[in-house]
Amino acid sequence: MGLPGVTREEMTEVDRIMVEDFKIPVELMMELAGFNLAKLALKLSNNNYSNYIIIAGSGNNAGGGIVAARRLAS
Repeated sequence: MGLPGVTREEMTEVDRIMVEDFKIPVELMMELAGFNLAKLALKLSNNNYSNYIIIAGSGNNAGGGIVAARRLAS
């Protein structure tokens, strides 16, 4: 059984609904995504002293990666 996924178009619509209909700022969504990514990395590592490499390009997911790096560093 594979992981469920959404298309780029579906995710764009989710983002639009969150910002326009629910008035949730993009920055907050990015912060929460990065926070949860950092939490998942810690949970999967089973080691509080792990090293992590975060690669964040220029696309929309870069902000979440940068937030995760900041959270893991602290």
